[in-house]
Amino acid sequence: MFNIAAFLSYIFLTAYTPGPNNIMAMSNASNDGFKKSFKFCLGVLAGFFVIVLASAIFSAALYDFIPTIEPFMRFIGAAYILWLAWVILRDKPKNPNAKKSTIRAKLLFYRYGDAIRER
Repeated sequence: MFNIAAFLSYIFLTAYTPGPNNIMAMSNASNDGFKKSFKFCLGVLAGFFVIVLASAIFSAALYDFIPTIEPFMRFIGAAYILWLAWVILRDKPKNPNAKKSTIRAKLLFYRYGDAIRER
């Protein structure tokens, strides 16, 4: 579900906090003057445009490609989760006397993960 309050707070914070480009632009303006800092700002704008354009092209390509690979990725993801479960269950404790507590801890973490997943 989309949370508009979180989105607006993120937009506000990123718009009004100086990033590295703003700090460098202020530094260039104080050291070199307005004309050189304006050229720097145009370079930042061009770089930002290229990054946004590349992101849009990649997102469009990925949007078309995801339905093709979704069944394969589901199988790979399920196999990976089963492999992780197998590794965790086969893990031997470093202290042989702590075996019961280790098994209890594994069950506790399993139930905790299961509770999180259901929310």
